[in-house]
Amino acid sequence: MVITDDTAYQLVVIKGASGEQVPYLFILAKQRKGMYKGCWMTVGVARQDSNRQTSLI
Repeated sequence: MVITDDTAYQLVVIKGASGEQVPYLFILAKQRKGMYKGCWMTVGVARQDSNRQTSLI
């Protein structure tokens, strides 16, 4: 996991029944107010290109 201030990024690889692996990048934000203040909440999910050779973050 990579954390910068109130944003975090986590790469998750899902393996399907056929053995195919598909990476997803989860983007989280630390809540600043309200009943979830201080909690990390998912604000986005992006499917990544598994053939990409460069850093995802």
